Amino acid sequence: MTDCLRARQLKASWALIPLVLGVLAIAGCETDGYPDAMTYPNRTDPLVVGRPDKDAPAQDRPGEYPKLLFPYVDADAKEKLLLDPLKVNADQRKELGDTLADIFGTPAHPKVNGGPSEIQATLENLRTKLDLDDATLQRGASMYRQQCLHCHGLTGDGHGATAPWVNPHPRDYRLGRFKFTSSRQDEGRRKPPRKIWSAPFMKVSKALRCQRSAC
Repeated sequence: MTDCLRARQLKASWALIPLVLGVLAIAGCETDGYPDAMTYPNRTDPLVVGRPDKDAPAQDRPGEYPKLLFPYVDADAKEKLLLDPLKVNADQRKELGDTLADIFGTPAHPKVNGGPSEIQATLENLRTKLDLDDATLQRGASMYRQQCLHCHGLTGDGHGATAPWVNPHPRDYRLGRFKFTSSRQDEGRRKPPRKIWSAPFMKVSKALRCQRSAC
């Protein structure tokens, strides 16, 4: 019995190696940053716009994501709950991606400016209210990469490398529905929300939430 238990523990340890390596590869070390050429990809997964009238029959098993959304809902009802970004034509998707990059930059170089003239007043108001100067945005991007990306993913979709092992799964930040809090800790105690730290995360969510316009 003991040998059998040891064999199972060894097998489980080997199974975790790819997961650990994946986290290290994505998150990197504290001094590394995003590659300059990296951009935010356009959304490809379905957008949930409604809630089914019944709960899922069971939770996902550890280490797994549901292969299909709402498999227990009939096709007609599901069509009202999901929108497919892949139905947007290639030209529209490219235009959307280019516009988002022009306004919000890249993971390595975040910003909140650019884009068409009709949104400049809105962006200026956003920068002023949230103190979105270059230093704050860079600090927020670095903190997100180190503390959040492994669960919430590069785009904030909640599909990071460790996300399947978290149940309930990490929140999808692209909807902009989350609570601000500080990632700075003092002797193991989480500090109250602080504007200087919440602002960068608002920027990330704002950028990704705009992808909804593609659906």
